[in-house]
Amino acid sequence: MVTAARVPARDPRRGAALFVVLMFSAFLATLAASAMRTGLSGARAAAVFADGVRADALGRGAADALAYRLATGDAAAKRGGAIGLRLPGADVTIDYLSESARVDANAAPVPLVAALLAACGAEPSEAAAVAARVARFRAEAAARAKPAQPGGGDGSAPPLGGLAAIRASVDALGPAAKPKAASGPAAIRDLSEVAADWGLSDALARRVLPSLTVSSGAATVDPVLADRTVLMALLGGDERADDYLRRRRAGFVDKESALALLPIPSRDFVGFTDSEAVRAVARVRVANRYERRYEIVLAPPADPPSGAPPPGASSPPPGAPPGPGGGNALPVVVSWRVLP
Repeated sequence: MVTAARVPARDPRRGAALFVVLMFSAFLATLAASAMRTGLSGARAAAVFADGVRADALGRGAADALAYRLATGDAAAKRGGAIGLRLPGADVTIDYLSESARVDANAAPVPLVAALLAACGAEPSEAAAVAARVARFRAEAAARAKPAQPGGGDGSAPPLGGLAAIRASVDALGPAAKPKAASGPAAIRDLSEVAADWGLSDALARRVLPSLTVSSGAATVDPVLADRTVLMALLGGDERADDYLRRRRAGFVDKESALALLPIPSRDFVGFTDSEAVRAVARVRVANRYERRYEIVLAPPADPPSGAPPPGASSPPPGAPPGPGGGNALPVVVSWRVLP
């Protein structure tokens, strides 16, 4: 008698094992995807970091290119212009303008400072109060710059000893070992000091700082180069400034025609002597995917003693104009910062 084969009942442990295998495979797939995403994110972060380092290097190189232009260009080139550089995998554009277009925070007359504050939106009382603080700050700085002469006021220097001897030995190391000398008794070394020294509010400081400089060294501004805010300070109103800008775009015949449009009281604040300091904005684009902007201020170097080049000075370019001591003077970087 033939009987049918008995089919064993299905083992439930087989389904459980299959479920464990599937779950483990899904876990491995998740780990692999996470590792891939982490690797890609790390690669992108590394690429962005490398682009930023390269952009910073090109931004500093832009300062050298501008210094070469200023040292070898004519007088018109020093008033303002643009430089374009096409490099492998990067583009650099530099727009620069003479600092004579801005109001010097150290040298400008107090009435011009007050007019600039009013043009930036300060109330008359606030502008007058700030102008009074500016005058007081300059007077106090001038007083500090004139200490009493030792030895009874005859001007003779006493023998050096103690801290004075140490200070003299540091001074003997040269200008690279000590802070840059102030350009005047009331010198503000950096625009970041203006708000604190003048007691400006944050809002007013943001509006007025773009029209100020500490590198011009002139008590006047050049209306042919000045921006609208400075022209409003000189002309006393929006409509007059806009009219002056329209006439300026059309072109002035000479300096007298540019001066004739200004009110008589403002003409004392105007000068057409070119400043040797310039301010530039360099735009660096790397690999068509990363862009960064830099603000650069260049000014002539301080006169080196006995015609010797300052420490760390680079060789001047061929054709550069002669500087002090018969050498060629390249402008130096006074300020360099990354713009937001």
